[in-house]
Amino acid sequence: MDGNEFRAWWDQRFQGIAPVGWAIRKALPQRWLRIHSLPESKRYPENEEEYAILLDRHNQAATEVLGAGNDCILLFSSFGVEPGPAQFSEPLPSPHLDLVQRLQEVPGNENPFDDPDSPDDPEPLFLRQSMVGTIWQSGAFDTLLREAAEDHLLHQLFISLATEELYAPYDGGADLIFATTEKRDAYREKWSSWLSTHPEGL
Repeated sequence: MDGNEFRAWWDQRFQGIAPVGWAIRKALPQRWLRIHSLPESKRYPENEEEYAILLDRHNQAATEVLGAGNDCILLFSSFGVEPGPAQFSEPLPSPHLDLVQRLQEVPGNENPFDDPDSPDDPEPLFLRQSMVGTIWQSGAFDTLLREAAEDHLLHQLFISLATEELYAPYDGGADLIFATTEKRDAYREKWSSWLSTHPEGL
């Protein structure tokens, strides 16, 4: 699947929703669940023991959503003053350099991004995205997950082509989009100790 094919696939299933984790969360609250990476909602790990907890939670959640061995799209996003592919401020970790060689720009972002939360931005910003096809396996992306946990890389979004469910890690946790509200509710109960006490689940 190339960038054009992915855009057509996405638009058919998520009409009118930008393929960015927080935008999807706002558009599909009935299917969304946020887990936190560490006990007591601690945001950043400080030692390898805490990294082990973080990676265990993320790999469990991502595998349930994406499916072990399933074909996925890994989408990287950034913002810029002109359209184009995602802009990396630092290189991907060495175990994933093969992904860089296969990255393709995602079309469909030629107009400025309309962010209702930032209506007074001094200049228009464009969503810049690149994608690559991959296969989800628990533990295979730990280096990327550690980078996301430290807020070192661009926004990442894993999209399962089989389940059509989504996993978006960030520094502090991950946003998950399930196929149905019923499935979301089941995992909200299963992972209740991983959730925020915030009334909106943030």
